[in-house]
Amino acid sequence: MKLWFVVFVSIVVLILALILFSPLIKVKPNKISDFTDVESCLQKYYFEDNSNSTYKISLISREFSPKENYPKAWECMRQIPKDKSYNLLIQLKDAPSKDVKALLELNGIKLLNYIPKNAWFAEAKGELMLNKVLLSQIRWLGIIRPEDKMQKSLWEGNAGSWGLNGNDVNLVIKLHDNAPSQMFETLVTELGGEVTEHVNTSNSFTIKIPMKNLKMLANENSVRYIDTIAPPAVITN
Repeated sequence: MKLWFVVFVSIVVLILALILFSPLIKVKPNKISDFTDVESCLQKYYFEDNSNSTYKISLISREFSPKENYPKAWECMRQIPKDKSYNLLIQLKDAPSKDVKALLELNGIKLLNYIPKNAWFAEAKGELMLNKVLLSQIRWLGIIRPEDKMQKSLWEGNAGSWGLNGNDVNLVIKLHDNAPSQMFETLVTELGGEVTEHVNTSNSFTIKIPMKNLKMLANENSVRYIDTIAPPAVITN
């Protein structure tokens, strides 16, 4: 048997195998930005000290008192790609003045929404250039966990009867201000969902997505908050 014939048959068999088995291969949707290295690094320096209520952080999903992890966790920030911004939680030692906030932003960290106590959602840019005075203000740096972006009941799969549509769930999504909306819409499509409304001024969306993919959506760094749609109004006489 000639070599060329053996090669030809092998190629045909390989093509047929790809056609037959490709539906069984699950492709993981792409994230808008992949910050795996940053998050793995920050997780190494995440410890709680819940006996210390002075620096207790209160999220919608939980309360916790993180142990101070600066300056070790600061090294994780160096892994943010140069042309990217990473959304994280940051806790300062004291309430910052307007001048300190302005200097933080000038040097690559923009404080966004306040979280009690002395914590913020923040945007950190690649190649941060902070001086020692500003760095001395930082107490703790940490990731925004997927479960921190929604009520505990929703994380556990309870979306309310008004929020469910068969195997799908209707959600309101608020993105961080720096998040690209078009790329988020692509991500929703990859997760088997669809966008039903987009409010550009607030960078928020109403979407329908399979309930099984909710946690995968929450794992996207650009997502700030997830909630079910509001229940229908009850008319009373």
